[in-house]
Amino acid sequence: MNPSYTEYQICKNNRVLSKKEDLIAQCPMASLYYAANVLQDRFPLGEPTIAKSPHHSLDYALYVINGRFEAGEEAIAEDSAHACRYATDVIKGRFLLGEPEIQKNEFLWDTYVKLTFEISSDWRYDGF
Repeated sequence: MNPSYTEYQICKNNRVLSKKEDLIAQCPMASLYYAANVLQDRFPLGEPTIAKSPHHSLDYALYVINGRFEAGEEAIAEDSAHACRYATDVIKGRFLLGEPEIQKNEFLWDTYVKLTFEISSDWRYDGF
């Protein structure tokens, strides 16, 4: 059995899942799905795997935790689009770790500055 097959098992039979959590935890997508749709809560065993993926870390923060997912912030910071969305939709303020990557994309940087400024009136650009 491989992790992609596990996603199918999640849909088919929730009763046996607790016995398969070690397998689910090997795949970030399966871990996210399991946390959001089965547990409807955090899945600590899968968090180290989720934290390696910017996309899954962002979704975990948005749809499972409803707040910061600090374990995934390093991965999120490596992707400008995910870092910008994490700042505006999760943190609702500046995401300092992601700013160097966001700055590489002029459109995202402008969006980030505008949205972050609207969210937090004490934000000011220091020209870093």
